[in-house]
Amino acid sequence: MISHSHSRSRRAPQPRIVVADDSLEMSRLVALMLGTHGFDVVIAPDGDVALSTILTDGADGLVSDFQMPGLDGLTLCRVLRGLRAYAMLPIVIFTGVEDRDPRLRPLRDIEELRILHKPMGLREIAPSLMEMIPAGVTGLGKRDRAGTVRVHGGDIAQRAGL
Repeated sequence: MISHSHSRSRRAPQPRIVVADDSLEMSRLVALMLGTHGFDVVIAPDGDVALSTILTDGADGLVSDFQMPGLDGLTLCRVLRGLRAYAMLPIVIFTGVEDRDPRLRPLRDIEELRILHKPMGLREIAPSLMEMIPAGVTGLGKRDRAGTVRVHGGDIAQRAGL
C-alpha cells in the first residue's frame, strides 16, 4: 500500500480516495491526477488490500480496476455495498473492458458508481468523484458516519462468505 497525500490546504484534510489496480503504473497515474485535484490518495495493489484499507482506515471514495487477481472490482463493489457504512461510497470503476462487455452489466445496477474506460476516462475520474462525494466531506479517514455501524475485517469476511 502506498499513500500519496496531496492537499490544497494545510488546514483541512481532503477527501481520501483508495485506488485499487494491479498495474502500479496505472495506479500511480491515477494517484497523480487525483492529487492535482486535492485528493488524499492511497494505492492498493488489488481488491483485497483495498478492502482491508477501507475497513481499517476508512475512505471517501474508491477508484478500482474491474479485472484484478483475487478480489476483482465487481466483487469489491458488492462487498462494500453489503456494508451499511459503505453502501453509498462513491466508486469509479476504471477499466479496459469494452462498454458492451456483458461482464459489466451487474455494475450498472449499483448506486453511486461510475464506469469509465481506460485510457480516455482518466480525465473524468476526478470530476466524477467531486460530483459524487457529498459537500463537507473532509477526508477524516476512519470515522463513524451518521446512522452507520463500524465494521471490522473479520465481520466482512464472514458476511461476504470469504
